[in-house]
Amino acid sequence: MALQRPKIKDVIAALPELLESGRVQILPEVDRLNNNSVQLQNGSVVAPLLVIFATGYEPVFNHLKQLIPLDAAGRPVLSDGRVPQVPNLHFIGVPKMFSNDSHLLRGIRKDAAVVAERVAKSL
Repeated sequence: MALQRPKIKDVIAALPELLESGRVQILPEVDRLNNNSVQLQNGSVVAPLLVIFATGYEPVFNHLKQLIPLDAAGRPVLSDGRVPQVPNLHFIGVPKMFSNDSHLLRGIRKDAAVVAERVAKSL
């Protein structure tokens, strides 16, 4: 059975309720990622089911260098869009991840669909 993708307007409409109920949380900035937990800049440590890390227009991955290998340009070394050492760590927006357009909005959209399906299967 294929995963049915929600419409973005439905997700946006549900976000206030998800935040209010605590099912979705916005946390302080990440200080460091560990194998099974995330240390936040306020010193607290959490073990989330899922981390969505939005890097912005100029991604910087230096905070991941203790957890995963980075190439000479400072980008994660990926295999099929994944980091073999951390199986549930996923990326989108990384150049040439699945296609030459992976770092562009049109490519991110396609890559995000693949990653979302993988994440859904792992939860």
